[in-house]
Amino acid sequence: MLKTLPRGGIFKTIWEAIPKPSDRYFVGYDLEGNKYYEHPPTTDYKQRPKRTVKYPNHVDWSEVGREMPAQWKAWLRHTRFEPPSIQELELDLLRIQRTQENAARIEAAFAAQRMEAPETPSVEEPEVQRQHDEAELAKARDHYNTNPLEAFEPPIEIQEAGKTPEETIERVEERKHGFSTQEMQQRQEEEAKLRSQTSEYAPGTGRTQEWTPSAAPRRR
Repeated sequence: MLKTLPRGGIFKTIWEAIPKPSDRYFVGYDLEGNKYYEHPPTTDYKQRPKRTVKYPNHVDWSEVGREMPAQWKAWLRHTRFEPPSIQELELDLLRIQRTQENAARIEAAFAAQRMEAPETPSVEEPEVQRQHDEAELAKARDHYNTNPLEAFEPPIEIQEAGKTPEETIERVEERKHGFSTQEMQQRQEEEAKLRSQTSEYAPGTGRTQEWTPSAAPRRR
């Protein structure tokens, strides 16, 4: 008597009897015990294979992801074609440890140097600015005491635009005496007129000489 075929027909029975590849392949592991797998595509072989990681004791990604080696992270993201080897991971771990030790040693040396260096009293910034301003003011005062006219002479770089140096000097004279050019000219004319009407000035004094009448000639 023939054996009854299961539901689905003979083709389903043959398909189930054919050995199939596993849905994932073990690729490697890291120094923390995490295992990495690659899942080949089942429909379109032109697609990239899926890559996963299995943590020990089912720990969460937030706890393991930060400690995962950079080499395996690159492999999971398909930026690295070949998976890293244990020797590569060990060498990278030694490099990281040496870098951390060197950084700690340099920091300790700087800390010891700061402890040995004598403390220097710090000067407040406003105090430094005040001392600088006082020094500049004293320097300017000494300079203009020696050369008083320079206090009224404008520098060349601030000469008024469109005016000749002579016109600029006239403007300085106006500021120095408090008069305009016309007023100064009028005062000079009045002084000259008054000087001509009176006796001559004593040389070098600015005062008029005393008038001494001369003796009249004797009549014969």
